[in-house]
Amino acid sequence: MKKILSLGIAIAALTAIVNAQSVTVFENGRVIVGDGKVIDNASIVVTGDRITQVGPSASIQAPAGATRVSIAGKTVMPAIVDAHVHTSTTAPELENDLRQR
Repeated sequence: MKKILSLGIAIAALTAIVNAQSVTVFENGRVIVGDGKVIDNASIVVTGDRITQVGPSASIQAPAGATRVSIAGKTVMPAIVDAHVHTSTTAPELENDLRQR
């Protein structure tokens, strides 16, 4: 039973590693880069939870087996951060805000 459990844990760990490194290519959209540069007909490659390539679709080398998603007609701004927040004004409310994150 102990060997089966250990094998199950090893398989679960390997599955998590493989899934964390999955690759998705978002193709043929309009990308507005963090410096304001606009790339039409662009692709974005996401490996795991990181953007690994951004550029004109013709220059992107998508890895074999990558999941491909068409974003034609869409605009993507991968560097945008929503920093707009409303915080509470009393110490107990602020503590509650922090606990909810």
